[in-house]
Amino acid sequence: MGTKRSGNAAVRNINCNRILRSIWESGQISRARLSADLDLCAATVSSCVEALEKRHYVRMGEIGASSGGRRPVMVEIDDSHLFCAGIEVKKTRVAGAVVSLRGHVACRAESRIAGGDFMAAVEGVMDDLRRRWDADGFPVIGIGVGVHGIVDYEEGLSIYAPAFGSRMVDVRGMLESRYGLPVVVDNDIRSMVLAEKWYGSHRDLDDIIFLGLDEGVGAGLMIGGKVYRGSGFAAGEIGHIRVSENGRRCVCGNIGCLDTVASIDGFLSDAAAAVGAEPGTLTLSRAMELADDGDPGALRAFDGLGLCVGIALASAVNMLDPDAVFIGGAVSEGWRHFGERVKATVRERTFHGSGHMVDIQRTEFGADDGVVGAASLMVDRILSDGYDLLC
Repeated sequence: MGTKRSGNAAVRNINCNRILRSIWESGQISRARLSADLDLCAATVSSCVEALEKRHYVRMGEIGASSGGRRPVMVEIDDSHLFCAGIEVKKTRVAGAVVSLRGHVACRAESRIAGGDFMAAVEGVMDDLRRRWDADGFPVIGIGVGVHGIVDYEEGLSIYAPAFGSRMVDVRGMLESRYGLPVVVDNDIRSMVLAEKWYGSHRDLDDIIFLGLDEGVGAGLMIGGKVYRGSGFAAGEIGHIRVSENGRRCVCGNIGCLDTVASIDGFLSDAAAAVGAEPGTLTLSRAMELADDGDPGALRAFDGLGLCVGIALASAVNMLDPDAVFIGGAVSEGWRHFGERVKATVRERTFHGSGHMVDIQRTEFGADDGVVGAASLMVDRILSDGYDLLC
C-alpha cells in the first residue's frame, strides 16, 4: 500500500478514494447517488465499487427507496472484514485494541511500562494482539499509534516523551520492520479528535476541540476539517495553561498549570485533601461515590475541577471558536459531577456569546477513546486522497 501509480491507474485510484470517502460519510448510498454527487459516469462508479467490494472496503447493504425506477441496492462500509490495530501510549501503560473500520473494538490488550522503555511495552501489546487476530481471523491492514508527548506525524517519530525522558524514537520504523504493516504515529490526544471525525455522531462538524483528562492533560484540535498540529507538532498543550496563581509546580516547571489539577493524579490529590483521605488512597470511583452521596468535600473537589477546566477551555474557545468540545480520558468518568461547572465557566469567560454557542459534552467512546483514536489514525490515512486502495 502507498505505492505511486501513474496514468489511468492513478485516476482510477483517485476515483476509488473519492467514492470510499463519500460512502463513509453517507453511511449508506446508492451508486446512482454516488454518480450524481461526484460527477462520475455510472460505469466508473460501478467499476470502483466492485474493486472496493473485492478488497472488502465496502459491501452491498439494504434495498433503498425507489426514486421512480427499480429500487437501488445501497452500498455501505464493510465493518466485518478489515481491521486496524490501535495502540495508545500513556505515561505509565500501553493499551491496544483491534478495531473495525467503523470503530468497533474486537479485542484488547494492555501492559505496564517498565523502566521508561515504552517501545518494549508497545511490542508486547502488539504481539498479544497479533496472536489474537491470527487466531480469530481478523485481517489487520495497518497500525495507528498515539504517543504521549511531542510527535512528528510526518516521520512517525516520538520527538520527546517527557514521562520517559526519551527523544527521537523511530516508532513507525521499528513497528513497520517488526510487523510488516503500514504504521501512522501521532500524539495520543490529537488522535482522539480523529475518532470524533470518523467514528463519532457529529461527523459533520469541522471545528472541534478534544480535551483529554487522564494521566496527563492535552487537546486535539481540528480546524476546517483538518487536524492542526502546529509548526513544531506541539499544538494543543492546553495542560500548560495556568489556571491557579498559587497552585502546585508542574513537570514543565511552571506553577498552577491545568495538568496539576485536572490530570488523574492531580485531581485525586485535591479530592483526597477535600474529603480527609490519606494521600494516594482515594480512587476516582470512590470520589464519584462520595459525590453521589452528597459529600461536601467531594462535591467541592469536583466543582474546583470544573472551574479550572472551564478557565482553560474558555481561552481555547475564545481563540478558536469551535463548533464543539469533547471531553475524554479517565477523569471524564466524573463528568456528571463537574460538567455543568465547566459549561458555566466557559459561558462566563468567553467573548460575545461564543461560549453559549459551543457544544461541550463528554466523548461517546468512554474508556476506549485512546485505542479507537489511535486506530482512527490509520483510517484517516486510508480515506486520504493519496492512499493506494487498489494494490
